[in-house]
Formats: sequence, C-alpha cells, structure tokens
Amino acid sequence: MTHLSRSPIDAELALEQWHGYVEAFRAHGWVVAEIEPADEHPDGVFVEDTVVVFGDLAVLTSPGAASRVGELASTERALTALIAAGLVAPEFQVTNEPSVIAYINYMQTLIQSGTGDVRADYTSILTRAGDSTALIGEINTVLAAGQLSAATISTIRGAVDSIATTTPALLINRVYTAILLTMASTDFIAIK
Repeated sequence: MTHLSRSPIDAELALEQWHGYVEAFRAHGWVVAEIEPADEHPDGVFVEDTVVVFGDLAVLTSPGAASRVGELASTERALTALIAAGLVAPEFQVTNEPSVIAYINYMQTLIQSGTGDVRADYTSILTRAGDSTALIGEINTVLAAGQLSAATISTIRGAVDSIATTTPALLINRVYTAILLTMASTDFIAIK
C-alpha cells in the first residue's frame, strides 16, 4: 500500500455518513451494537479485527502492535454485553464509525489504484460507463450476485448519473463510483 498524503477530514460529513450507514443496516432488520470510541488508540479504526465471533463463541485476538493492546478492554466489554443480551450470530461483526470510514477509504484506493503490482483492468466495463443501468447491472451481477435491492440500485444510479460522460476521466469515475457504492452497500456487505 502506498502512503497517502494527509488531507482534512470533514468530521460532520463523516458522522452523517456513519448515521446513514447504521440506519441502512437497521432498515434491513439488523441489530447494530456500537462500542465506545477509544480515541487514545491510533489504530482504533481496525477494532473489528480484535475479535472473531461465531454463534455464542467470541475469541479475542492478540494484536501484533503493542499500541493496540488497550483496544481489547472496550471490545471485551462490548462482547460481554452483547452475548449476555443474546445478540450473536455467525455474521456478527464489531464495528464503529472509524472502521467503516477506513473500509470505504481503503476500498476507494484499491478500486482506483490497486495494491502493489495488482491493478484492476476496467477496459471491458468502461464500455458500459455511459449507461448507468447497464453499468450497475453488470456490477450487480459480478460483485453482488444480483442481490442489490431496487432501492440500492436507484441510489447508486443517482450518484453515477450525477457524473457527466463527456471525457474518459469522467467515464472511469462513473465506474469507480458504481463499484465503490456497491461495495459500501449493506446489500453487498451482507450477501445472502
């Protein structure tokens, strides 16, 4: 992964996006449990990797970096409360605002730039970039096994259609946007 230059974060926008993300899960019947922020831990956005959960079994992992050890206390408290309330399932994931933002930022970079020597070839799908219905239809089939809801498709189409088709750079941005929004959707994250 390459180093990205720091840029200002719009905390108000990030919080608004987080609330929308959580609401999308709730609207689809998910129970969302948040743990308290641990601002003193620099890698706190990766807190979901401190635990593996299956059914009523939760295994706390051992972070490799000493700076992350303190994350385990808040994760353990949250798990204890969730298990006591019976809120467990194979697809259970501990997450928080920064972890979701980190996922989306990482996926955006990965989609646009790849990682290491691995780069996506968008030549084939670029032929559909001017037609948002065809573009999203292809991405829905290939990435989401055809499981994007009509509402999700409509939202993604609105975003893609807000990008003009007048230059090659705008066409590739339409592809990037459609892929990223698909991968950030609850329909993709929780494929049935």
